[in-house]
Amino acid sequence: MALPIPIDNRTSMTGPTFDYPKQWCWTGEKFFRASELGLFDHKKRIELINGNVYAHVDLMGTQHAAAVSMLHDELSRIAKPDFIVRAQLPAIISDDSVPSPDMCVVPLRTDFYANAHPNASEIVLVVEIADSTVAFDRSAKALLYGSHGIREYWIVNLPDRRLEVFQKNDAELGYLQVTIYKTDECVSVLDEAGFVDVKDLLPEPINI
Repeated sequence: MALPIPIDNRTSMTGPTFDYPKQWCWTGEKFFRASELGLFDHKKRIELINGNVYAHVDLMGTQHAAAVSMLHDELSRIAKPDFIVRAQLPAIISDDSVPSPDMCVVPLRTDFYANAHPNASEIVLVVEIADSTVAFDRSAKALLYGSHGIREYWIVNLPDRRLEVFQKNDAELGYLQVTIYKTDECVSVLDEAGFVDVKDLLPEPINI
């Protein structure tokens, strides 16, 4: 025989007053400590976004890997000697957000950031290479980078073979302007210190 389960009928104008489980939000300090203790799988790229830990679970495909190399080559060609290009390394965006963007351009420092990862105020340009993560990079990542003052954010969109440039950062909305560049166009980098052809950021599609 089924036994009745008591129900707490306490309600308010907005609904039941149940106690819900509390979400455990990570801080950057806890995130790095957990990493030092080996709690994460270091074969995967782990990021902290707004207190949540994300793991890139899929092995990086050849298209993504090629795009990383191409992007690093192009940005390094333009950025020298006043800036350095960091690939898939941590950046301290806020107390609860430590992403590892595919690329970010930061001012050259003599210690090469050995004493501390760069923070949002130091990042001149941040870039994500998107294949299966286009929607996440356009939403959560764009809001994160824009609301913390990073003035320019790029998405190298592999499925659609284009470059998406986010500018005019806003503390609440992330970015107010998005410009789409196709493979036959070029884009300025670092206040027109140089230009990059979009086709030089996109590997040729795989012939099946």
